[in-house]
Amino acid sequence: GLYCALIYIYLITKNNEGYYFLASDKMLYAIVISTILCPYSKYAIEHIFFKFIKKDFFIKRKNLNNAPVAKLNLFMLYNLLCLVLAIPFGLLGLFISIKNN
Repeated sequence: GLYCALIYIYLITKNNEGYYFLASDKMLYAIVISTILCPYSKYAIEHIFFKFIKKDFFIKRKNLNNAPVAKLNLFMLYNLLCLVLAIPFGLLGLFISIKNN
């Protein structure tokens, strides 16, 4: 979520009248909401993933643990997934964290 906010700030350009935004105000609201809910989205995705995965998943797949390039690519895809799904999964993660407390 923070990445989108920084890109949005970067896209602010200046013309002769002053500053204007390349995106609409609705985009700004979505970016702010996504920035706030992104940690809850990661929590919800991890909660769902670890609920369905067995404990010996990473022990059986030793090749996954020995491939740093593959891990980096998977980590980037995971962050992109969390960013895209931040609003729906963020709300789900917020409800899960409230339920667990």
